[in-house]
Amino acid sequence: MRILVALCLMVGVARAEAPAVIATKLIDAQLAAMKGAQTSLEKQFPDDTVIGATGGGTTIVKDGTNMITAGIADTMRGVIASTKVLSLTAGGDAKVVWFGGEVEIGVEEQTGPKNITKSKQLVRFTELAVAEGGKWKVIAAEFGRVGTPKRDENTQSSIQGATKRLTMTKFLVDPKQMAFQLPAKDDTVFVFGTDKGEKAVGAVAAKKLLESWKGLKLEIQGDVREIEGTGYGFVHANINWVKPGGPPYRMRALVIATAEKSQPWVFRAVQFAVP
Repeated sequence: MRILVALCLMVGVARAEAPAVIATKLIDAQLAAMKGAQTSLEKQFPDDTVIGATGGGTTIVKDGTNMITAGIADTMRGVIASTKVLSLTAGGDAKVVWFGGEVEIGVEEQTGPKNITKSKQLVRFTELAVAEGGKWKVIAAEFGRVGTPKRDENTQSSIQGATKRLTMTKFLVDPKQMAFQLPAKDDTVFVFGTDKGEKAVGAVAAKKLLESWKGLKLEIQGDVREIEGTGYGFVHANINWVKPGGPPYRMRALVIATAEKSQPWVFRAVQFAVP
């Protein structure tokens, strides 16, 4: 009897997919749905998921995803013709998976009767998926084109699906405190900034990058979307980088955390993106 139970447990473990496998399946399906003139990205997410994308603001999936793909491609007249995942980091367990990385987006735009202009975009993505009903569902996502944030006297459009501010929001304006919330050791932790060189994978590198931003004066603009689930949480918000000499630099942030016994929230993924 004990042998049978042990064998069953071994089979169960063998069948459990690793976070990287789950993440690969999810991002591959999303990228495939972005291609061509007739996109179907909305089929890859629950209706109430909010997605952020450079140039597209934040969108509730049920309201349509055209602005997301247009924002990622940086064109309203072109289409995404190709995608290539350049890097992927994923962590989690049988209930919660966080993942992120970089993807090269190939864009084709009709610029004349017989002329097609081709370009490429480097995009970073951060996502949180939870297991529900035997399926993995992405409940938060940010797609940010790599680039430098700009000063803008106009405020950003409001975060869709806004909620009350809970316990994680306060950390968004304090990179040093965010660094403290990281685990001491974890190769699946990552932090993405807006610029090309601002990418760190692994707890040590992630902490170093966050601490390098400790002198920045950051403010939260408007409402946030903060969700606390069983063992996980995330916060999505517009961020202003206040600096003398003009209006603030505009950004958007997504932070994903897990709840641990050692502390209320352990940060697993942080992304600051060009809005």
